[in-house]
Amino acid sequence: GFNPGSTLALSGGFVLLAEKVAVGTTLAAAGGGLAAICCCFIKDKHLDLPPLCNGILAGLVAVCSGVAVSEPWACFVIGIIGGFFEFGFAIAVQKMKIDDPLDAAAVHMGGGMIGMICGGLFGTRINTDAAYSTEQPCGAFMPGCGGKQLGVNVLTMIMVAIWSMGMGSIVFGSMRLAGILRISPEEEHAGLDASHHGGSAYDDGKTDPATEFEK
Repeated sequence: GFNPGSTLALSGGFVLLAEKVAVGTTLAAAGGGLAAICCCFIKDKHLDLPPLCNGILAGLVAVCSGVAVSEPWACFVIGIIGGFFEFGFAIAVQKMKIDDPLDAAAVHMGGGMIGMICGGLFGTRINTDAAYSTEQPCGAFMPGCGGKQLGVNVLTMIMVAIWSMGMGSIVFGSMRLAGILRISPEEEHAGLDASHHGGSAYDDGKTDPATEFEK
């Protein structure tokens, strides 16, 4: 998919890099799903599909930053860390009463943050040299690499967070002042499927307000 394609070449040895990236991406997805489903079982005493799917996605998100420079075992570890972090992040979002029914923030923000950190930890010198035509710093956990890459990644993560929160505050704050940020309480209670899209997405769980909107 997009990770192997990001090598942008299949000649001059880059096909081997693309193959390694594909393997690392797959292992990270497996690690993320495994971590999330284990957390789900420990917390709820049963297995559930949505946490598994979100864990897989979090593993994929987390590995994107460093998959080209990390060994397959490290990609699996990154996926596991991403899955654990996503599960905890989702619980924290719920406790803060933030409306995120798909756990998108936990998957993409949480997984992305972990990915930025892990990308600065697990990149090896040989993989970094193979992935880039110019000399680049490698991961802090690797012998002889130092912490420069980790520092750059953490600084980048902080700057992206500041920019995103700033722009988001401007856009959504303006929408709130204009009165178009949220739908009415009646529409929210009925659900957008019924109130805006002509019918419920599922046959079960209908409420009286939804039925009224459908009429």
